[in-house]
Amino acid sequence: MNSALSYDMKDIMQVPKLLREMEDQVGGVFSQRDLAHVMGIPRGRTLQARLAGLVRNGYLFRLQKGLYYTETAGLEVLASRMAGEGYVSLAMAMAERGLVGTRPERVVDFLVPQGRSREVETRLGLIRIHVQQPDYHFGFSVSGTVPMANPEKAWIDCCYFHLRGVVMPFHLREDVAWHLLDRERLVQGLARYRNPRFVRFARNLMEGT
Repeated sequence: MNSALSYDMKDIMQVPKLLREMEDQVGGVFSQRDLAHVMGIPRGRTLQARLAGLVRNGYLFRLQKGLYYTETAGLEVLASRMAGEGYVSLAMAMAERGLVGTRPERVVDFLVPQGRSREVETRLGLIRIHVQQPDYHFGFSVSGTVPMANPEKAWIDCCYFHLRGVVMPFHLREDVAWHLLDRERLVQGLARYRNPRFVRFARNLMEGT
């Protein structure tokens, strides 16, 4: 947080206005440290009481311990701040990369190389955390402020998690804009997977497209 954004808080009623001014800089997601900095008070009981008041009055919403968000936060930003090392993939990444026409509403899939798979309901929608092997954690770049699967990896991820029971809101072959995908990168990406059943499944989808 920029030191220029430190405030001498004489009036707690100024806090909602200051939060609105800073939403764009942090994607609408604030750590407890951010909020302590904004309000000019150290972490402790006073800070907890102020945060509880902001949540009670609907200025902030609690995501998890030490992490809060506003109504303007993007669901993908919430996922990134909550799950840490990882990237957005599956349906949202496919839509954002222009590969499918349907953008999922109120749901984001976030892939991580360790931890546990889980679902987290928020006021803004559902965050689904999927764990994959560290060797498969590649092929993403920052889109805006959030790590997101590149086109080829997004499609590969969709195939991989489809076989693990994740339902996609589109057909993995018929609904995909194949002219936007690099076949060589697809083949190179699939070569990194050790499951022959999965590789065969993905290659069969690619045939005839």
